Amino acid sequence: MSVLEHDKLLRKLQSLNEADLVKRIVLPLLRTYDFHSIEPRHGPHEKGVDILCLRQDELGSSTSWQFR
Repeated sequence: MSVLEHDKLLRKLQSLNEADLVKRIVLPLLRTYDFHSIEPRHGPHEKGVDILCLRQDELGSSTSWQFR
């Protein structure tokens, strides 16, 4: 990737609002890493988004994860 392409991509990512960033980048990325039951959550008085999801470990047990 050239420097110009990198800068253009960086500007595009920086221009996304939080909701679009979570919907278009973060959630698909979590699916790529085999997370499932992905739920973005946030309360009316929170400024950020929590993401709850599950992932099966190497022994077959489901483990919950929370990203803030």
